[in-house]
Amino acid sequence: MQNLIWFDPVNNDPQFIKLIHHILKRHIDFTFVINPRSGFLLNGKIINFLPPNLSSKARKKGYLARLSLAVIYIISSIRALFLIFSWRSPVIFSTGMWVPIIDTIILKCMLILRINFHVLIHRPLKPGQNISKTLMFFYSSHYKYIVLSKFTKDYLYKTFYIPLKNISILPHPNFNIEYDSVIIDERLRSNLLEWKKDRNLFLYMSGIHMSHGILDLVEIIDQSRKRNLPYCFLLCGNPRNLEQSAISKRIEAKFSNTEFVKCSMAFYSEMEAKTWLSVATAVVLPYQEIAQSGVQALALGQGVPVIARNVGALPEQIYDGFNGIVVEDNSPETWFNAFSRLSEMKVDKSAIRKHSESMYGVEATINSFHDLMEI
Repeated sequence: MQNLIWFDPVNNDPQFIKLIHHILKRHIDFTFVINPRSGFLLNGKIINFLPPNLSSKARKKGYLARLSLAVIYIISSIRALFLIFSWRSPVIFSTGMWVPIIDTIILKCMLILRINFHVLIHRPLKPGQNISKTLMFFYSSHYKYIVLSKFTKDYLYKTFYIPLKNISILPHPNFNIEYDSVIIDERLRSNLLEWKKDRNLFLYMSGIHMSHGILDLVEIIDQSRKRNLPYCFLLCGNPRNLEQSAISKRIEAKFSNTEFVKCSMAFYSEMEAKTWLSVATAVVLPYQEIAQSGVQALALGQGVPVIARNVGALPEQIYDGFNGIVVEDNSPETWFNAFSRLSEMKVDKSAIRKHSESMYGVEATINSFHDLMEI
């Protein structure tokens, strides 16, 4: 089988990259190139070009240090480019919502050198993002693109005028290849079952970014509490900065004495996530704006239905009444109706998991790569 090179110069979605790495390394002969400015993962061995944390050190030392770092980046990127050229293998250029100008130049060089490559866009949209000149230059109608949803395909077509014939869809894989070997924490599971009693448990396990609708969910929970509805909520966020940490603390303080609300505002382990999913009635995604959700792919892969806003690509993996419900807004009444509908649904978690595996599992993903890259 022909070798496939995965070239990830930015590495701005490590969870997704880790998932793809695990899928591909078992089924396709490929070389995983992680950020030429920090090192290669070549046939399972990391070859470092630069000392660790060089970027952060340079930022602290001022303009000249950053300029020197840019020169080193350029040299190492040129080296990576010519190594790729010498291998003569199909390349997936993996990127997301942040594109440095040097990566735009690398793509132009790959085009000039007639290297067979596809650009995989796994995070096309940042809420409130202004379309920079760098992005307009980066997205060229000459490239072939792989995206994770129809939403992103339409987004590239309407925003950057990419011809639809140049855009292929690789549905976001589920995480079963990583989570099937994870052991459930039986003590935590037992405590959660005792806590929730016979109530439906709705699980939030995403970021604390305002665009994720976390404050809307807080209002929904508050109204549920006031009406004494038979639901309980498990809020598991992962704050990434001081602002999100402050929001997390406010949420924890608000519900500190609420019987049927638990908070776990910290980066969680795979064991914790699988345990939470094992007791959850559904995962809730009250996002205001997003392209696609890895949490959704994780939940459906584990057989847990999803209640999600009709934004981005979220509705694309939901079959209303089977594996979830799509809601149009974040008003409490809309969500209470969804909670009530879910309670009446005959949820078959094994059927949801089986469907996810057939559509978004390892074999489906590998077959998609074979078709898209013609390898």
